[in-house]
Amino acid sequence: MFSILRIIFKLFLFLITISIYFCITIVYFTLSGCSIAKSRKFLIFIISFLSNWFLFFLNIRVNIKNKNDKETEHYLIVCNHLSYLDIIIINKCIKSCFVTSLEIKKTPFLGWICRLGGCLFVNRKNFHRLNEEITSISSVIKSGLNVTFFPEATSTDGKEIRVFKKPLFQSAILAQSPILPLCINYLKINGEDINITNKDKIFWYGDMRFFSHLLKLFSCKSILVEVKFLDRIDNRPELTKALLAEESYKVIEENFKPIT
Repeated sequence: MFSILRIIFKLFLFLITISIYFCITIVYFTLSGCSIAKSRKFLIFIISFLSNWFLFFLNIRVNIKNKNDKETEHYLIVCNHLSYLDIIIINKCIKSCFVTSLEIKKTPFLGWICRLGGCLFVNRKNFHRLNEEITSISSVIKSGLNVTFFPEATSTDGKEIRVFKKPLFQSAILAQSPILPLCINYLKINGEDINITNKDKIFWYGDMRFFSHLLKLFSCKSILVEVKFLDRIDNRPELTKALLAEESYKVIEENFKPIT
């Protein structure tokens, strides 16, 4: 009974939050001449603000480690990927726009959220446009904004980190910006250590449906997650996109706690 009431209450707050988000972003987007480029900085601010509220009413506590003065510069941020919650959690820690797939852009509801959040989209199936997409990402970094992408190119079940895809690391080279690796570890659900039996209340991967998973998430009383800021990787002349991907993978994998 209490679980059903919890789901209904959180669903109500979620719908209110999303309604506010759409109202603010659509109005601002329209006033800026329907230009994502012109409105991206404001859209990122709104996402960051609402992310804090979203985490509050879901009772998700985020332990941030080693952040220090990381917000004094702008980066290409890379992170392991376990759930759509990753985006909200990262936005609480550091303001950033995100790179996601063209498939997500075409997905009802999620696509609109991403578009109005200033996301950059890549078509993983069309290598002919890859250089153009990399140039767009580097331009956003040069404009003074952080850009985050998940180099595994998909969310996973938490058992391991997949080998990083290399192409988008080229955008850091073009922008001459450092790379900031982050590692996300989900630690507890309802006070219990996360494990193989309860992880799917948080992790969203494979062919899981978004709305049915969202209701599972709403049934959770509390969630504890850790975000660790790792040492920045400076661009050096000898570093190629392959070496940047390899170095980023190594430091994130060293700090990742696999689910067993």
